[in-house]
Amino acid sequence: AILEDLGRRGCLGIFTTHLHEIFRLPIDLAGMQLLQMEVREVADGFRPTWRLVPGRCSDSLAVSAASRCGLPPAIITRARALVH
Repeated sequence: AILEDLGRRGCLGIFTTHLHEIFRLPIDLAGMQLLQMEVREVADGFRPTWRLVPGRCSDSLAVSAASRCGLPPAIITRARALVH
């Protein structure tokens, strides 16, 4: 609702979210672009390229990022089970 309202007002901005469900909602994005942070997969997960590229993220990298940040293995295992 906020994005729709801001779009109608002609606002410029950059918004970020890890809420992938938002991309499945029937929102009117006329005049807006969806971009994603490009990443490259590597042996231990992923590495950001720091480039914005057109499109929507197909998968969340939150669990991989949490693992790289040192969250306990039991938490990571449970998180993977919940999202897959």
